[in-house]
Amino acid sequence: QGSVVWSAPRTALHPEKMAAMASCESVGAENQSARGFQQEEQGMQQVQSMQDQRMSDVRTYASETTPRRAHRIERSAWRSVTEPEPRERLCPEPSEDDETEPEPRQRRIPSRLFSALRAASAGGGGTNAASLLRRRQHGQQPRAPPAQVVLEGRIAKDATSATLDESFGVVPQEALPRHVVVADPSLQQLQVLQHAAGSWKFDAIQFASITGNRPLSGLFDFLFCNFGVLEHFGMEHGKFSNFISEIECGYHDSNPYHNRTHATSVLHSMHALLQLGGVGSMVAPVFGHGGVERLACWIAAAGHDYDHLGLTNDFMVKSGHDRATRYNDMHVNENHHAAAAFAVLRRQECNFLSVLPSTSQRQVRNLVIQMVLSTDTADHMSLLKSFNECVDMNLVAGSEAQGRERTLSHARFAPNSEEEATRVLKFAMKCSDLGHLSIDWDLHTRWVSVLEDEFFLQGDQERALAMPVSFLMDRSKPGPSSSQVGFYNFVVFPLFRSLARAAPASEPMLQGASANFERWRALEEGEKQRPGATARLRWRMAMWWF
Repeated sequence: QGSVVWSAPRTALHPEKMAAMASCESVGAENQSARGFQQEEQGMQQVQSMQDQRMSDVRTYASETTPRRAHRIERSAWRSVTEPEPRERLCPEPSEDDETEPEPRQRRIPSRLFSALRAASAGGGGTNAASLLRRRQHGQQPRAPPAQVVLEGRIAKDATSATLDESFGVVPQEALPRHVVVADPSLQQLQVLQHAAGSWKFDAIQFASITGNRPLSGLFDFLFCNFGVLEHFGMEHGKFSNFISEIECGYHDSNPYHNRTHATSVLHSMHALLQLGGVGSMVAPVFGHGGVERLACWIAAAGHDYDHLGLTNDFMVKSGHDRATRYNDMHVNENHHAAAAFAVLRRQECNFLSVLPSTSQRQVRNLVIQMVLSTDTADHMSLLKSFNECVDMNLVAGSEAQGRERTLSHARFAPNSEEEATRVLKFAMKCSDLGHLSIDWDLHTRWVSVLEDEFFLQGDQERALAMPVSFLMDRSKPGPSSSQVGFYNFVVFPLFRSLARAAPASEPMLQGASANFERWRALEEGEKQRPGATARLRWRMAMWWF
């Protein structure tokens, strides 16, 4: 019993009626085309009107600030209209003989103010009058505006961030648009950065994947622009972008661990200690609340492993590497990272610090060099001892100043000189370099996995050069994943506990490290009862990358 579908029979039309219908259809098509052209013209006029209105608002806002700042704001707004495409990076393009597939270009995370001006000048739809005119001249249909999501123009910050805004002189919130229209390609990146700005947790590996392997420039640009550092110091965004692009390209992707993703992770850890851990507010009074120390911390974190070859200082010295000869076998890697990064900064097109007074430039350089050199593991014990002595002396002095009834446990640490404040920043840099030890277990073990891979690669080179294979670098023996319990006990906990004693707000870093330590200790105990547990973990860590 199949179903029957009934359709009305087609009746034959008279030829004259068919001709009349065809004529009507032709006239209708012409009218529809004319209406489409009129709608396009109206759209162009509306967009142009919105541009004029937005530019007028920008000029009104610019007239209320300093002439130099007003010129910079109007220039940025005009460039966003006439040059809608982002600038080309200074990274060298792949040669024709290079068989590797070039990486897809990704839009940089623009600054907060630049995003607002770009969205305003584009009429909020990502399409301006010039692009509509070009498409019409080439016979193309007007492009429909892309799907957009409206986000708040500023990130909600805590009281510490509000104090930072006041010291940096950030543009008042009421002077900016209430909302910023963010195009879809960078929306996911912006959401990740907004969350990372106020959190101890940050997945730099995931961020690298969604930025087309440009995580360092994305986070660096976001921090400087979101906290108003560029506007406060009057720095040129072009030179700033050139600098961080060159620094990011100087990290070798062939290194499993010491690459741009690791630098991004360290940069976020340093930001978290400054902003959430209270280190920034602790040292700010010593440096005069000018923000120079925070500027130096971010630069040091971004460039602390610049041009790293994936080899230890000990290997460099024993193999007679050119860098060991140049730096007299002392802090070979760290000296090169700092010197090479400042060589980039000295280039005219990259020197965004040139607007600072000479005294501030020297101060930034001194802080960056000391923080980068502090990451050398050879100085671990001396750095820890000097920091604890500084904290103990300061706490006792503060307790006596407040009265003898005030116990030492309630005393608050605060550096009294630039030397002590610099010691605090060096210690924070050291802890940030080990920041992955306190993040979520799954992400932490991925970092241990790539560190083990890099160690084994050096061990392979040592074996090829007939050199003794270094500890934990022989792939035929247990690697770093089998020694984490001892590493936490003798290196990690002394650092993080001392930091938490001086800056109690950094306690979440210590708590995260403690949670991971318990997992490693359980694995070690399980290894004694069930041989092969650590080997199975190493296999799981390797499989997470596929």
